[in-house]
Amino acid sequence: MDAAEWSALTYSPFWVFNAVAGADGKLHPKELVALQEVIRRVALTDSPLLDEVLVQCRRDLDGMMAAWRADGRTEPTTWG
Repeated sequence: MDAAEWSALTYSPFWVFNAVAGADGKLHPKELVALQEVIRRVALTDSPLLDEVLVQCRRDLDGMMAAWRADGRTEPTTWG
């Protein structure tokens, strides 16, 4: 996996969140807080790859969240 693929993979939790939480057309602040809590608190999973993605997210959660929100590809919904 090259650096671009790894970067895309580490943002996958945010893109999944966008699809699920934004299904009603809005992303609510409470949903965003819940995403942050899940990423911070999730224990190890049965998937070493998922574990590494979540570890990477926790290392720079605020920076990744800011980059994700600034990325025009990731907001087909509005922030409610």
